[in-house]
Amino acid sequence: MFPILFFSETSDVGNASWKGLGMDDPDLANADSYVAYNSNAAAVQLVTRGDEVVVPDLNTDEFLLMMMAPVWTLGGHEFALLGELKKISPVSNDRIKELSFLDGQVVKITMEVRQLQHNTEIHSCSHFKFQGSDGEVVDIDFFSVDENSSKTCSCTFKSELCSMIYDPASNSCA
Repeated sequence: MFPILFFSETSDVGNASWKGLGMDDPDLANADSYVAYNSNAAAVQLVTRGDEVVVPDLNTDEFLLMMMAPVWTLGGHEFALLGELKKISPVSNDRIKELSFLDGQVVKITMEVRQLQHNTEIHSCSHFKFQGSDGEVVDIDFFSVDENSSKTCSCTFKSELCSMIYDPASNSCA
């Protein structure tokens, strides 16, 4: 679950507690740390459960959506899936059909190509499969906590398939 926070007219608020933002709900306890970010991957902040969230200083008639992506550890490297930053909902079950990584070391990948199915194991990488239209280009952003930087990975749909591999150890895509 990726929480979305809506801020409006928050001039001089400063910080907000997890409880004040409604983040103390047990259903949201799927990570110890989150990367809070907006649609252009600016205002990125690493927030640990229980810490206060820095609230942006917004004047009258200003608003900001902040998404919160859980931080995952894979092969000893921390990263977050930020998703499609150009979408109102950057991470969606309607778009991302498969996400798999095992034991923080091995990722089991299931790829579908024209009714054929192949299983492959790749070490210390994450694999994502998407749903969309042929020719559509998808940009997916990741955030490396280790490097404190984001990385955009792209792929183009062919035969209704778009797959990519993200390696958090090198903050790179394949």
